[in-house]
Amino acid sequence: MEKNKQKPNRHKIITAIQYFAGCAVFMVFGGSRAATDPNLHKRFDQAMKKFESKDEEAVVKLSIQSPDGSAKVRELVVQRAGFGKEQRMLARIQAPTDLKGTGLLSIVDKSSENQWIYLPSTKQTRKVVMAEQNDAGGVLGSELRYEDFNPSVIRRSEITLMKTETRQGVGYDVFETKIPPGVSPYEKAQVWIDTHREVPVQIDYFSKNAKVKTIFFQDYKSIGAVLRPHKMVIKNLKNQRGTEIEVNSYKINKGLTLHQLSVDSLGRTW
Repeated sequence: MEKNKQKPNRHKIITAIQYFAGCAVFMVFGGSRAATDPNLHKRFDQAMKKFESKDEEAVVKLSIQSPDGSAKVRELVVQRAGFGKEQRMLARIQAPTDLKGTGLLSIVDKSSENQWIYLPSTKQTRKVVMAEQNDAGGVLGSELRYEDFNPSVIRRSEITLMKTETRQGVGYDVFETKIPPGVSPYEKAQVWIDTHREVPVQIDYFSKNAKVKTIFFQDYKSIGAVLRPHKMVIKNLKNQRGTEIEVNSYKINKGLTLHQLSVDSLGRTW
């Protein structure tokens, strides 16, 4: 049983739902620009197509692990609709009980990102201001930060092919993205691409020239014509904490509309 039963930290709730509302594996490819090499750009476009969808829904389960072996579990439902000029993402916490029903809507277009949070304790919806986004910490006590998959960060990063490597008979291309100062706690990221399947299997994040975090993508499965990982493993190399993410019950291209993901829908029961 968890000891701390005081009112949940609003900043951490915002960060948690931002992460799952905003992250999709295709953002590693789709928002990026291999500016100087048309062949790299073509490869990224081809890889992106494996992850593209008009709408989707999934159940996300986090297992947050401490160095002493203890763990706590969080569960969310995430919905996304839209492709191209505008995307809308709505996520709601299902467990634990003290956070259940908390939700956040994110509306992203080419020039802006706006977010609204719903707190069931007050039954009120309000807009999230930028200061709260920047002040928030890890995702529900996990080793994830919104910046780990923030599409605007990736979009502003230039990508180069750093090396090709073979491990246990599997070939990988390692792409490096140098992240602009002031937009992320990381200076650069290295994305490992399985050259046979053309999917990301690992991202290494660096700060002060040291690797500080690794994210592994595992158990890829096809849902119709769309590819998704069903498991992600995050390791913080500085404090030896970790987080495992299981994604299940995918529903992809089922006709979810932008209108269904609105500010008014935040307070409704799914």
